[in-house]
Amino acid sequence: MADGLRKFHGEEGKMMAEYFESLISDFGSFTTGDLQSFYDVAKSITESYNNRMFDSVSGGFIAGITPILEIALFEVGAPVAIKLLKKIPVSWVYRGARLNNMVKKVGLLGRMSNSGNHIREVVTNAPVTKARELFKTLTKHAVSIKNLPKGVVKADMGNGNFIIYRPITASGSNVPATITLDFKAAGIWSKERHIKFIAQ
Repeated sequence: MADGLRKFHGEEGKMMAEYFESLISDFGSFTTGDLQSFYDVAKSITESYNNRMFDSVSGGFIAGITPILEIALFEVGAPVAIKLLKKIPVSWVYRGARLNNMVKKVGLLGRMSNSGNHIREVVTNAPVTKARELFKTLTKHAVSIKNLPKGVVKADMGNGNFIIYRPITASGSNVPATITLDFKAAGIWSKERHIKFIAQ
């Protein structure tokens, strides 16, 4: 699958192929179920690229991000999820259009809360670990990262955009962890979007 992505899908396909290959050395530590889940996602992503061959290649790339995030947050255990998220290269989250596209996908994960679509709820088996690792992944290309009181971490993503991690001690509720996406300056949303990570 990686060979096909590299040969036929330009620079974006090459990046996805390199991501798949970077995980190969870790497969020995995957459970059989986790490995099957990853294979299914990789196959789906490759098919998405093939189906979009005559459209924009970036369409396949963006479509591929969502299942990777979903498998990491919902379908596999924390050790495998951390590997999947850590291996996402900084080139996928460069500040600007590429990060904005990633943020749009993250802002649609999980389910809408009773308070409205600006609050999303991700029910997962390791909320703190997965939220923290997703935050680290999204902020690999941050302008600066500041540690604030109560365990809050705020990343300046440039051009007036911010990504904020809040642990339970700073959430004002029993939610284990929250990631706030403040991308009003980028015109993605009119208000901050809060992704709340809740234990299964």
